[in-house]
Amino acid sequence: MARAPLPSELSMEIIRRLIQFDTVSANTNLPLIEWVAKYLRGHGVDCRLSFGDGGRKANLFATIGPGIIGGTILSGHTDTVPVSGQRWKTAPFDAVIDDGKLHGRGAADMKSFIGVCLAMVPKMKEMDLARPIHLALTFDEETSMLGVRTLIADLRDAGITPAACVVGEPTELKAVVGHKGRRAMTCCVRGKNAHSSIPSQGVNAIEYAARIVSHLRGMAERYKQREARHYGYDVPHSTILTTTIRGGLSANTVPAECAFDFEFRHLPWTDPDALEAEIREFTAQQIRAEMALESGDCEVSFETHCSYPAFEMTAHSEERMDPATSGLLDMLGKSQSPLGYMSFGTEATWFRHAGIPTVICGPGSVEQAHKPDEYVTLAQIAGCEQLLGELLRGHLG
Repeated sequence: MARAPLPSELSMEIIRRLIQFDTVSANTNLPLIEWVAKYLRGHGVDCRLSFGDGGRKANLFATIGPGIIGGTILSGHTDTVPVSGQRWKTAPFDAVIDDGKLHGRGAADMKSFIGVCLAMVPKMKEMDLARPIHLALTFDEETSMLGVRTLIADLRDAGITPAACVVGEPTELKAVVGHKGRRAMTCCVRGKNAHSSIPSQGVNAIEYAARIVSHLRGMAERYKQREARHYGYDVPHSTILTTTIRGGLSANTVPAECAFDFEFRHLPWTDPDALEAEIREFTAQQIRAEMALESGDCEVSFETHCSYPAFEMTAHSEERMDPATSGLLDMLGKSQSPLGYMSFGTEATWFRHAGIPTVICGPGSVEQAHKPDEYVTLAQIAGCEQLLGELLRGHLG
């Protein structure tokens, strides 16, 4: 049996170093960004930074090849999800190789892709590129996606206009051309405390919140039954889900406070504004009105924490794919592969929103991301090197 290919020593060295930076979203990513900038300057590559979070976090953008319009962005986010509360067999910020797998927080999502891109820089410098390759590293993808939006605004202000983008999220090196949009919200219900033996003197925030949650559940069932399907997705319809709930003071007190989180993950043709409007209208007409009859000092409020549009490069049919996207798939050697779709969101949606044809394709599996003992196989890292080699050959004169 033939042995699986192994990645280069340089790729492994850089990936290990990137994993060692604790870039959980709550932390600064500046030490990692400074390390990458120093590495790139050592190869004669200039970088531009754009900042967020009061200067605690930064995006990095660099160009290799001719300084002309066009070229392809290779994009990856530097932040990771937390490790607190997870039981790891290995130290999460030590890159540990075991049985053909590289373990560590961010190994799959998505420091292996970034590491391979950086390891390819010396080769990029040696090649006679007719079109530039751009490297983009962002912050806060796991939370607000503020980093990529800041980056895109900075490129626009600087007059930098790439022609295409590859976002290296873990897809097992399969080409993904669409994902659902998401809107994540919190609902806060304020009622009135009273002793539970005389509930008529209070307003039960939990019970009113439960009715809103029940309406969301009814919406979810309606979209499951009636919405037009997109069978590229594992779940071919939009989903509506309550994810956390909290409230109550004690077992013998009518609760005055209840808050819960919920989300819409919607297909490209479903309007999240319409979904939000429905739950707001139900709350205004049924919940607030009834609460007001019990007490005038009650309120229900909504807050949006995260919202991004659906990402779609095919308009639901390959025949209508943007020619630039087809060309990018050709360069990746994926033009003959079945096109993929996924339910989780990525920064691809913002590059596409900016008019940049984008494909998601990177090493590792989302099945391993965010979990204890996160890993990527060495074969996937080696496959990513081969993938980027194909892309580079497509940028030669």
